[in-house]
Amino acid sequence: MGCGTSRAARVVGKKKDKARRNPNLKFGINGPVQVTQQPYAPAGSPAIYHGTVLPLLGFDPMVAAEKLREAMKGLGTNDDVLVQEITTITNVQRQHTKSAYQQKYQRDLVKDVKSEISGDYEDTILHLLEPSPEYDAWILHETISGPGTDEDVLLEVLCFRTKEQLGDRKSVV
Repeated sequence: MGCGTSRAARVVGKKKDKARRNPNLKFGINGPVQVTQQPYAPAGSPAIYHGTVLPLLGFDPMVAAEKLREAMKGLGTNDDVLVQEITTITNVQRQHTKSAYQQKYQRDLVKDVKSEISGDYEDTILHLLEPSPEYDAWILHETISGPGTDEDVLLEVLCFRTKEQLGDRKSVV
């Protein structure tokens, strides 16, 4: 990169270089995307893109907890902040944020969210706050209970989890 290259171009160039060095990290339109080959897929089958939420670099659960508390404090809720803080981090980071929230405010984040929002929006946010094994156990139960079965969801959970992850899900049930 020459002297006349903008800072933004250098950053994008560095990201592309990083993606070239790591075969599991591809650079898409919106930034890096994790790509994995399924362990039991036939040879030559295409890699599968698993979500676009990568661990947030420089993540501080205390800062996230503070932002969430501020978004829910007082009358009304700042939905933009709530959605931004919960949806842009991985499930592991959300669990750290829940712990930091409890530690800092001696309050349960899930209960506070329940008291602030409702409907499908509440259901979505609450499921995002669940640990992955609990969410998968819930979705499997929903998929197979009642009339009919949503095979696509069933296959997604059963086929795209590792043996260890499935063991974790079994322990929740």
